[in-house]
Amino acid sequence: MSNHKLQYQLKISRKNSQEMIFMMAKYGNNSLGVKLISDADVKRYLASKNTDFNKLVEYCRTFRNNIPHFENLIGSTVSTFGGGKISIIDKKTGKETEAVNHPGTISTSTYWTLFEQSIEYKNNAVNKSSFSEFQSSITNGIASIEAFINYLTEEWNNSNPSNILIDSKQNKISFDEKIDYLLPKFSNGKKLDKSKRYWSDYIYLKNIRDDLTIHPKRSSLSYSLEKLASNINLMKSGISELLIQIHLLTKRLIPAIIIRSRFSPLVEVIEINS
Repeated sequence: MSNHKLQYQLKISRKNSQEMIFMMAKYGNNSLGVKLISDADVKRYLASKNTDFNKLVEYCRTFRNNIPHFENLIGSTVSTFGGGKISIIDKKTGKETEAVNHPGTISTSTYWTLFEQSIEYKNNAVNKSSFSEFQSSITNGIASIEAFINYLTEEWNNSNPSNILIDSKQNKISFDEKIDYLLPKFSNGKKLDKSKRYWSDYIYLKNIRDDLTIHPKRSSLSYSLEKLASNINLMKSGISELLIQIHLLTKRLIPAIIIRSRFSPLVEVIEINS
């Protein structure tokens, strides 16, 4: 008797491995101390470190392998286990914005933490072949995108006190309006290209979230593993790639986990014998 389950493919393509390395080197939140502009710059840097580029590409096809030199493995949270204090200080005002005085955890970035949670749920969805974990994954992934836009808005308001952008219960701005009208303010007039696949995939995933989580309309639900795998794979574009594009437009360094998730292996359905 055979059963079926989801699993990640064991390797990514050489093309994806190469693109992941280039993106991590040029746009990731690494601590190189030098700015690498072109792919040629990346190759020259690796050569200076006695690292063969082609061998590195092959090495990184095995997705659990981290990218030496370029991948920042530090996450969004900091924990304290003793009686000390950890806090976040606003660089411009010098004021303390968050603090923990006892054992606990502090998030240095809301959107980044939400994205990490999204990936955790995504991995659970694959390991458990679970639709509910997939729901939680897209909910946190979309919340991460919205939180990043909110962060950019807050940053703008702090730098432009005479031209504050208001998003409140009394003056609610939809996500589409933020993308169309606010994002260009943060990117020197550049607009997000909504003709690309990442936008249509985002809309598709958002509709799943809205239909089943925000405004549930169904009294029952059926879902094949093939469909679940297909929808999980859309997150590479509709969540991760969209976040990457917003970072690139606004010239912000991209957390490594977002880049890595964009190039993650495809999810597939496999048969197992019991």
